[in-house]
Amino acid sequence: MTTSVTLEDGRILGATNGAFDTLMALVAAELERRPGALPGLSEWLLNQRCVVQGPGVGYLDMRDLSPTAVHEFKAAFASGLDKTPPSEIPDPLRATFELLLRMWESIQRGEPPEALTSDHWKMAPWNGERRGPGWQTT
Repeated sequence: MTTSVTLEDGRILGATNGAFDTLMALVAAELERRPGALPGLSEWLLNQRCVVQGPGVGYLDMRDLSPTAVHEFKAAFASGLDKTPPSEIPDPLRATFELLLRMWESIQRGEPPEALTSDHWKMAPWNGERRGPGWQTT
């Protein structure tokens, strides 16, 4: 395993341990503020962090998440990023987060995964695994 986020179409956002952990914490904090958020999702995301799993092994494959969890993750990320003052996110981390937003925009435009993915990452087909909360409700 390596520290990364695989998006719904297989493209990959490579991340440092710190960037990955900050991403999970940002989304989890925003989910905690939202009434009606998917129960257990924020805690589950926090448990995926490198600080819990170990350096270099934090990962999130969005294809493994329930459709509800994917929707909530994306909405919470965008909202949390908008609410965070630019001065609180160092430039390299902000660039990583903005790349993630651009990747989702690329998916919405119907572009192939290769159009925008992190360099040096091999895309792989989804293994069909279901992880995290929300599968019982879909």
